[in-house]
Parts: sequence; structure tokens; C-alpha cells
Amino acid sequence: MSKYLFIASLLLAILFIESVFSIAHEKVRTRELARYQESVNIVEMKQAEAEAALIYGDQEKAGSALRQAKVVLQKIASTPLSAVKDKSALQELSASIELLSQKVFRITTVENPEGLLDLASFSEVQTPLAIGGLMGPYQKKFYAFNTSFAAVYLIDLNARTVTISSPDEIPGLERFTKAAMDEGGMLFLTSPSRIARFNPLNSSVEILTTNLPLADIADIAVFGKRLYSLNRVTGSIMRHDIANTEVRQGTPWLSQDIALAGATSLAIDGSVYVADAQGMIRKFTRGKEDAFTLPTLEPPLRAPSRLTANGTHVIVIEPTERRIIVLDQSGALIQQVISPAFDRLIDAVYDAASRNFYVLNGTRIYAVPFTF
Repeated sequence: MSKYLFIASLLLAILFIESVFSIAHEKVRTRELARYQESVNIVEMKQAEAEAALIYGDQEKAGSALRQAKVVLQKIASTPLSAVKDKSALQELSASIELLSQKVFRITTVENPEGLLDLASFSEVQTPLAIGGLMGPYQKKFYAFNTSFAAVYLIDLNARTVTISSPDEIPGLERFTKAAMDEGGMLFLTSPSRIARFNPLNSSVEILTTNLPLADIADIAVFGKRLYSLNRVTGSIMRHDIANTEVRQGTPWLSQDIALAGATSLAIDGSVYVADAQGMIRKFTRGKEDAFTLPTLEPPLRAPSRLTANGTHVIVIEPTERRIIVLDQSGALIQQVISPAFDRLIDAVYDAASRNFYVLNGTRIYAVPFTF
């Protein structure tokens, strides 16, 4: 009799323990469900805030709401799957947030941009090409240059042909490093430290005399008949007159006591735009800092490699994110172009006649329509 009582007591104890665990588990699941639903409600609320802000043209507020929504979505991703009742609904919510992000942050994703030509296919040398940049249009052509040896590529995108000019007649001209277009063609910083002017009409090259500290120059730009140089050591911008075959000693262009430490890129369209390696872009007009508010970007701008300015747009190249960012002259966002094909993004120029961006990626040139 006592044996049966013992077994019965044991079974009752087991059932009691199981019920305690079951109740505890149900309480945990109920809390998880409540937290999950609360998180979903927050995401939906932030989505509604972003949509409302977008109606009124408040991109900053819309972007802030979407970033908050994405943070909550990341937390939801760590929620136990047992708490997610409708996984398809969660996937739809995530997709709608991503779609809204592309609209708010003006992201155009180009999966397969139109390939126009590959500069490598026109080269007769076996040395791998290291293309330093793309310039133009000038005389209805575009121009690229090589940084591993001295060569300029004259590109006719309509005919899809390339003519290569190698100034072998100048002894010791090893390679081009930086370039800028002026009224008579192109100016190149060269190795060894010299400045060369290239005339695309007859493919001639002449060396300009100068005493600039060329090794310290991070970037150059030309506006009118003057060369502007950005010094990576002093953080200064110098303005140099170009007289015949001489680039004269520069004078400081900034009228304020500003040192642009870490600056990497320079562009000019009357105002001067300077980018640094940390993602800051500043604007200066007549030597003084001017209003330029960088917009909220997704993902944030962290490593711009190149700036260009054309009097209407400021174009930012960011290879790490495989994107081209188009801003207006006040810093407002116009468009972001992203492509998985931009795995070696170097440069991009805008052609108003065709409303295309011509993108230099490695040795390939792509055409991407400008949609805004």
C-alpha cells in the first residue's frame, strides 16, 4: 500500500513541477509577445511619422524617424521566433521600411548599369592599368589618366572609341598623380614632382615651371586662369596664377584662420568645397566659410574619396559604399546612386547634354541616367 502511495505522490509531484514550469514558460512567452507587439507598434508609428514628414518635405525628420524604426527592427530580429506570430507580416513591415528609406534618402539602386567600354581593352601594355580619374566633357570628349605610367585616354563615348596619348618625348615623365581641367586642357601633377599641361586638341604636353611643394598637395582644382591647391600638411588652400608656362607662388585663399586638417579632396565652381576622410564637407566663398548643411544620409557618409562641382551640383564619390551622392550647392540631397557593380569606384562626371552620369569603375566606364 505504501508503495502505491509513494508512486502516486511522485507522479503528483512531477505533474506539479511540470505545471509550474508550464505556467512560468507561458508567462515568459506572454511577455515576449507583448514586447514584440510593442516593438512592432513603435516601428509602425515611426513609419507613419516618416511618411507624414515626407509629405511636408522634411527629409531630416523623415530620416530620423526611419533610423529609429530600423534600430527597433534590429531588436525585433533578436526576439525568439516563438514570439513572432506572423513572420510574413514582419517581413512585409521590414520591406516597407526599406522601400520608404530609398524614397526618403533618394536612393537609386542600379543593379546592372550600362557598360560603355573598358579602357583596358584599348591598352597595348601588359602592365595593369591604374586609372586615376575621369574628366569632361571637353570638346565633346571625356578624358582619363593613368597613375602607373604617363598616359592620357581620349574617350569618345558616342563612338565608343579610345585614343591613348603617351608623352614619351618628355624624358623622366613617369606618371600622372592628380589632374584638373583648365581652359586650355588639363593640368597634371606628375612624378617626379612637376606640373604638366596637356592639350587635348593636339595631344601635346608641356612642363610648367613651379616651386610648389607638390608632394604635400592632396588635390588641385582650376577655376578661370588660376590653380587652387589643397595642402595636406598645412591644411591650407593656396591660389596660384598661371602665366604662360609658369605656375606662380601661391597666396593663401582662406581669409579666416582655418586649417583643414585631414582634408582629402577639393572642388570649385566659384565657391570651394572641401571633403575630409571622416565624411565632413565644408563650403567656402570668397575665402570665408559659407552655409553648407550636409544632409542625413543612409548609410552615413564616412569616407568620401573625391568631390566635383559643376555650378549646379556637388558630386561626392564614396567607394566603400559603392555610391555616388549628388547634392545641391547648399548641401541638400538630390540623389544617391548605388550599384553592386561599383566595386572599384573611382570617379563620376555629369553630362548635362545626355543627363547621364559617366562612372569610372576600375577601367570600365558605365552610363547611369540622372533621374532627378
